[in-house]
Amino acid sequence: MLAQHPQHRAFAQAPGQPIGAPGAEEGAEHREHTADDHTEEESSGDGHDCHRNGSQCHQCVEAGEYEPGGPPEAFDGLLELPHRGKVHIEQQPGHAQHHGHQGGIAQGGQPGRLLPLGLTRLLGLRRLGGGVVLCAAHPGHAIPYRLLSNPVTETVQDALGAIVERWGVTASPEPEIVLAITAAVVLLTAVPQIWRVARQASTIVHEMGHVFAAVLTGRRVSGIKLHSDTSGVTVSRGRPQGPGLLLTFLAGYPAPGLLAVGLVWLGAAGHAGAALTVFQVILVLALLLSRNFVGIVSCLLAVMGTGIIWWHNDPQIVGYTVVALGVFYALAGVRGTLDVWRVHLTRRRRRPAEVAGTDAAQAGRAWRLLPLPAPFWLLLFLVLSLASAAAVFWLLFA
Repeated sequence: MLAQHPQHRAFAQAPGQPIGAPGAEEGAEHREHTADDHTEEESSGDGHDCHRNGSQCHQCVEAGEYEPGGPPEAFDGLLELPHRGKVHIEQQPGHAQHHGHQGGIAQGGQPGRLLPLGLTRLLGLRRLGGGVVLCAAHPGHAIPYRLLSNPVTETVQDALGAIVERWGVTASPEPEIVLAITAAVVLLTAVPQIWRVARQASTIVHEMGHVFAAVLTGRRVSGIKLHSDTSGVTVSRGRPQGPGLLLTFLAGYPAPGLLAVGLVWLGAAGHAGAALTVFQVILVLALLLSRNFVGIVSCLLAVMGTGIIWWHNDPQIVGYTVVALGVFYALAGVRGTLDVWRVHLTRRRRRPAEVAGTDAAQAGRAWRLLPLPAPFWLLLFLVLSLASAAAVFWLLFA
């Protein structure tokens, strides 16, 4: 019998059951055997005696009993753990001596490399002496003596599992329903009262466009602020002049349209779950970067609104949600660009600071080597937003 470590309980495995699944009698009592005490015969509770003739059966494994005598079996293969997939393990002979056994590795075993201590803890295993305790009586069965209970690790693993599961959701929306959703989004956003509220969702993506551009160009982002009039501001630190600052100013207005293209492209390819997951990540990052009350509330409502659909994980609902988001942000990109055009076209009736503070005006001053005027950048915004909207509708209906 493989002696039980005084601080651990055996964790048994039933036939065909993944490692870590509950056995028939988890934590059954064990008695130690010395080298001269291998003649004792034990029977399981139902009367069978597998140790008397040296045979092996699954019932003794379920009861937590092991074949007396002999060194622990080496294991070189895939270790299955619940909700953790399969992990390749190569066992060394060191743990056999830890349990009082003499000799080398049993037949079929080859010395190998142990799992790193950090990885064994992450997987929920405990290293005893030379390595992970494996099943000695049944070759190929890897049975940890104790599955560690780590709430933090379990929570992280469950969260990652949920993300992976939702990332892989596929959907094939019906063309008629896609057309109906598109028409509904177009009509609803044409209502001024509805657009005044929904535009805040576009502002979130607009500011996140500035954030991503700032990070990619090496600037430090301090946060974003959203205001009740659906305007926003992104605060970043870095060189006061140069291409990095220019790209940061230019990334805002094209962002909604580019996001729309990405969402619809993923949805059309059947990866609706991945599209909605990416969108949720953007909203969560915006929430973490928000630095005022209006911004926090706006981002929180956006996260909750689509987060319920993402968590519910119905493939059809996820697919149609991605379609609606794609159409909305395609239209929002165009409307946002037209709004900034309106500011510049009516600059005589506006405060100078309002006109000078637009992204197009600041882009004209961002890089001395490229001192292009604001109308050039306004035209670029319009071309990109219209091209993005055209790409979205082409992906949906072509």
